[in-house]
Amino acid sequence: MDKFGHNEFIGETRVALKKLKANQMKNYSVCLERVVQVKKAGTGGSARGMALYEEEVKEDEAEERGRILVSLTYSSQKGRLIVGVVRCAHLAAMDSNGYSDPFVKITAPSVFHW
Repeated sequence: MDKFGHNEFIGETRVALKKLKANQMKNYSVCLERVVQVKKAGTGGSARGMALYEEEVKEDEAEERGRILVSLTYSSQKGRLIVGVVRCAHLAAMDSNGYSDPFVKITAPSVFHW
């Protein structure tokens, strides 16, 4: 949070869940971007459980803002997706002091079809 009490957006990423197998942990090391480039709807790029948008993304808006290592496990016994944020590195400095005071916000689908 900056000195004015606002949270500055560092970046986002998306992970396709269709390759995630039940009861098997998978790690994803992904880049954070200011705007995530996604395939347009109807192009055959739909990912299970992930929202796809039709926004056009300009090349200069897709700059890397750091990296995040996330672990995902779908527990079929509990019927839950277990998300772990393992590590973040090289985060873009967003605060006026030249540092970042990051937090993670996760949005996941409420229904899975395994």
